[in-house]
Amino acid sequence: MTNTMNRRSMLRRTLGLSGAALASIATGLPVGFLRQPLAHAGDDDDMIDPARAQYLILSGRDLGDPFNANVPGTYDNASIIHAADPSMAKTAISLGAVATNAAACWATMPQWALDRTSFIHHATKTQVHGHLIKVLQLLGDAYRNETIPSIYAKHLQSTLGTVGAAPVPVGAVNLSFDGRTLPQLKPTTLRELLVAEQGPLQDLQALRDETLDDMQALLRSHGNIAQRRFLNQHANARADVRELAEGATDLLVGIEDDLPSAQIRAAVALIKLKLTPVAAISLPFGSDNHNDQGLAKEVTEYTAGVGYIAELMNLLEAEGLQDNVTFASINVFGRTLKSQGTKGRNHWSKHHATMMVGKYVAPSVIGGLVADSNDFAANGIDSMTGMASESGDIPYDEGLASVGKTLGSVLGLSDATLDIEVLRGKVITAAVAE
Repeated sequence: MTNTMNRRSMLRRTLGLSGAALASIATGLPVGFLRQPLAHAGDDDDMIDPARAQYLILSGRDLGDPFNANVPGTYDNASIIHAADPSMAKTAISLGAVATNAAACWATMPQWALDRTSFIHHATKTQVHGHLIKVLQLLGDAYRNETIPSIYAKHLQSTLGTVGAAPVPVGAVNLSFDGRTLPQLKPTTLRELLVAEQGPLQDLQALRDETLDDMQALLRSHGNIAQRRFLNQHANARADVRELAEGATDLLVGIEDDLPSAQIRAAVALIKLKLTPVAAISLPFGSDNHNDQGLAKEVTEYTAGVGYIAELMNLLEAEGLQDNVTFASINVFGRTLKSQGTKGRNHWSKHHATMMVGKYVAPSVIGGLVADSNDFAANGIDSMTGMASESGDIPYDEGLASVGKTLGSVLGLSDATLDIEVLRGKVITAAVAE
């Protein structure tokens, strides 16, 4: 009994899993409707396009990995340094109809995912470890200094019908929500909370039947037509609940550690269970490699990192979620591209690459590089074409804020919402698919 009580307490503390929240998972009905069904008016939230609303899996790193060093757009100038390893060799790949060059390891990605991928060259304008939260606050350009994952999540919750609004980090990703630092939930802990003996996934079908019986009785006596229609349209069928419980259990029981593959499984399980609109993981791409002779560490971690993204894409496809989940990679800063040669890479505030993969991402390479201080910095961007341009309507100083707006747009947030939540920058239209 003590273990069960401790588990329930931790479920409430880390995931907000109250009785109503568990009933929401079981029935598919929003928590707000379950708590106050007679107050439900069926109004739509005009802050977001329901037809385009996406979950987000975000990879973030405070170590300043050299993710930026081997992406499309960094092989266009022979002065940019890459490791001699074959996995980093200049290789032709296609992002939809866009022909480009990148490290050979990017060619191992599923082509369907590459056809939904955009790489955006910009700067984070910081080179300090521990500043990921500040970068996700867009260095002051986010309204009330909220982090963009939290901005997205707050708007997505009602449309996606998730149990909670707060993002859930299942990797070593520092995030905040409403000014408080979010706890990091290890994949092994999530497995123990949800699939242990007498865990909540074991009782979903019974909870679904009991909750729907109570809701139907209440609405028959006191509800209106719109409320009864909402219940009928949104309630999970028994077969759906059984598939949900079995699918989430299969994902979670395969978790044996807290490494990236486990984080990927945990993030997909959180989304499958509709526990959060945003899950955060941490994928390595070379880490803090100041002294990295021959860029050997970068080669090892970078190829593994691309492999983890491919693993995520394959898992989303296997779970039928490839059209519902967008992936993005945003780190605290990028690394130098030339100045240290192959001896390592230093912190670099002037260039970073954000990657987005999703149904509403237009395949593209956005922006580019200009020579700067014996190295290369991000250029300005033309928002309509995505081309690098010093006279573009997105200047260097607004690149990060524009990434915040663009990612929000592909997740379904309206332009009006984004103009309120992000104080500068523009949506990069060239990176957003119709």
